[in-house]
Amino acid sequence: MKAAVEEAYRKFGRIDFLVNNAGHGYRAAIEESDSRQVHDLFEEDFFAPMELVRTVLPKMREQCHGLIM
Repeated sequence: MKAAVEEAYRKFGRIDFLVNNAGHGYRAAIEESDSRQVHDLFEEDFFAPMELVRTVLPKMREQCHGLIM
């Protein structure tokens, strides 16, 4: 993730928009759910997008411009 952001800054000089649209679903009754699959769901749907925002936001603040969707 960090390398991709650094490459985007190297290539384009700035990032103006981040469309944070990754994820997947998981359907199961809570008592039947697989803990590993639930963990993976939260990793992909919550923690990874949060980390991407943390990676991009400091430079967006520096440039006083940017939109995260």
